[in-house]
Amino acid sequence: MKSLLILAAASTLALPLYAASAQAQPQSHIGITRAVTVAEERIGGTAFDAELEYNGGTPVYEVELTKAGALYRVTVNAATGRVISATRPRAGNLLPAWAGEEMPITTIRTAPMLAALERDTNGQVLELSFDDDNIPHYEVEIATAAGVTELHLDPATGRRIRMAYDD
Repeated sequence: MKSLLILAAASTLALPLYAASAQAQPQSHIGITRAVTVAEERIGGTAFDAELEYNGGTPVYEVELTKAGALYRVTVNAATGRVISATRPRAGNLLPAWAGEEMPITTIRTAPMLAALERDTNGQVLELSFDDDNIPHYEVEIATAAGVTELHLDPATGRRIRMAYDD
């Protein structure tokens, strides 16, 4: 009986760590922060959306950026960090009318902000997106030892506006 109680207690304590590690990206992947860095260096723009996707079974990071009011999409191999493609989608020509306020108006690069966030939290960024719900902000999902957290960051300063644990 004592063994069962110890096992149950250990399982309960380990659950948050397991949940965070289960959400974290595989060690063989370069991570979203590095993919955003590669994409921003390639285009010379600012990333506003990035996530892990699978292209024909190959893990890739899809990074969307803006530069001089135009939309760009960069696909980065998740294992090697090499750029697979860098395009300006045709819809990019309609960007101002289509996206309106759904894109950040900033020239501050996103990659250093994400790198500082990972360094300060000892976590791993899982997803980046831009939202303009009342207050324009980046939504950053990050996995730490405490679990998965969603942070809202000011696009002009990188400062935290809001934090909520992901459910």
